[in-house]
Amino acid sequence: ACCVRPTAGLIWLSIAVLHLQSCTNRSTRLECILGWMAIGSGTLAANVLLDSYMYGTWTLCMWNFFRFNVLEGQSAAFGTHALHWYATQGLPTVLLGQILTLCQAVWLVLPGRNGRSGTCLRTIAFSLCLFVVGHSCVAHKEFRFLLPIVPLCNILAGTSAERTLHAGFSKSTRTRIRRQSRPPLLLWSSVLVHVPVAIFFSRYHQGGTLAILDTVAKELVRASASASRMAGANPATIDLLMPCFSSPAYSYMHVRDVDLVIRNLDCSPFQAGQVTESAAFELDPVAFLQARFRRRDSLPDVVILFREHLHLLQASKASALQHYDEAECQRHAYFNTDADRDAPYRFACYLRKKLSPLFLYGSLAKDALWRRTLF
Repeated sequence: ACCVRPTAGLIWLSIAVLHLQSCTNRSTRLECILGWMAIGSGTLAANVLLDSYMYGTWTLCMWNFFRFNVLEGQSAAFGTHALHWYATQGLPTVLLGQILTLCQAVWLVLPGRNGRSGTCLRTIAFSLCLFVVGHSCVAHKEFRFLLPIVPLCNILAGTSAERTLHAGFSKSTRTRIRRQSRPPLLLWSSVLVHVPVAIFFSRYHQGGTLAILDTVAKELVRASASASRMAGANPATIDLLMPCFSSPAYSYMHVRDVDLVIRNLDCSPFQAGQVTESAAFELDPVAFLQARFRRRDSLPDVVILFREHLHLLQASKASALQHYDEAECQRHAYFNTDADRDAPYRFACYLRKKLSPLFLYGSLAKDALWRRTLF
């Protein structure tokens, strides 16, 4: 786990320390340490050999990860948040309704009033606290960095919920409650809170780009046979003219029998004073598009962008748009989650290139293509 994601060491470190504290004598502790060293050194050696072979030079990725993110702080180029962000926004967003039971569980297990089971839960709580504190020291923060500890949070939250549910009942009553076939009210409350939120955010909010990609994929499938006969094996080109990480590319777009070339706006972190393609497009979409589509043979078959940018281009009567037809728009975002914008991108649209071999249907379209080929 630590070789794949070095931050997992924060979880295993706390578990290892508390495990050593539970050992009854020195020989048992020494045996544990030697066993860990043997396993860790073997895994580390295999990791170094594999990474060095793939990179073509000797390298230790865990050290590079630590140096880049912690010592040099270069991850801040991807955005920064306040020191308290994980505690005040990260965990409440990821856990939602479970945050209350998690806080109660941490409060209950830290004093260690539950005997042996309390020691196990206390170990989990300590691991969570160390993980959150360690990640809070790094300027760049994301919700996905908290996903490794969600199962541990569920254990603590479930323990707290079980205690709350059975508080004030005698032992026989608690046994009878556990045997009831009807799910408790607490379970249904959790379902009613989390399931609608999960469906909304996974299916609707910021899903316009996925819907557009699905529509484009269907059109490419329908056009693949005729395009291959008329234009040979030329790949289909798709330009994603939208901010960084607004839409997936090859990880989502798979079209059988069609070669795809998907081009994103570059948003790699540069030095101060340099402007990325994504930033340049946001600052002046018209000038960026005119420079990008200056040559007619460089025009992509499909352009995907947000309707807000499309309206700016249409209002300025950008010459590049004369080569495209607006095909379809899909609802994208319902509210704004971008700190750099005052309003959300509400609709995602795609433009289809006129007289593109991929989208030519019927005799008139074939004649147009034939005339262009001859003259």
